[in-house]
Amino acid sequence: MVRDYKASVLYPLIGLTVFVIFSHRSDSVAVDSSITRMETLRVMLAETARGNVFAFSCLYDELGTETYTLGLRILGNRGQADRAAMEIWLWVWQNAASLTRVRDPAREAILTVAFNVSMWCGRNE
Repeated sequence: MVRDYKASVLYPLIGLTVFVIFSHRSDSVAVDSSITRMETLRVMLAETARGNVFAFSCLYDELGTETYTLGLRILGNRGQADRAAMEIWLWVWQNAASLTRVRDPAREAILTVAFNVSMWCGRNE
């Protein structure tokens, strides 16, 4: 925990309240992680369904590498994996509302989409 702090700020981030402490000594920021990653991803997906571009960007930052890696393992080619990644995230953006209705956690739902899209891209190449 940071001892010296300049200011404590409460601010909403994608519908959640995050406690941030700005340190005197460094540029680091300490964030209260009382919510789980699973809950955070669920909220990001719900906000993406409402058209929140920032939430979509955060969702991509969290899961983009995993979806690309899954596509690369299935397809075995970086060019095809790049195409699959674009198709995956386009599908997530366009169908986020349907993904929020799925009982699976957001990560698993998006990785399922990644698997299916990658398999489709492999068959159509």
